[in-house]
Amino acid sequence: MKTIFDNLDQFRATHAAFKYLTKKDMLGGLSAPFHPGATRYYKEKGLMK
Repeated sequence: MKTIFDNLDQFRATHAAFKYLTKKDMLGGLSAPFHPGATRYYKEKGLMK
């Protein structure tokens, strides 16, 4: 998560489908549980309670 979020602008530039992707968008609509490391990162960044 840190690698993607720290380089989100570069990630968006790789494909048009990601152009308007936001950090909050990555939290919604998922059917699988979050990896514990991802949960910790989201909480540290204030994106998840």
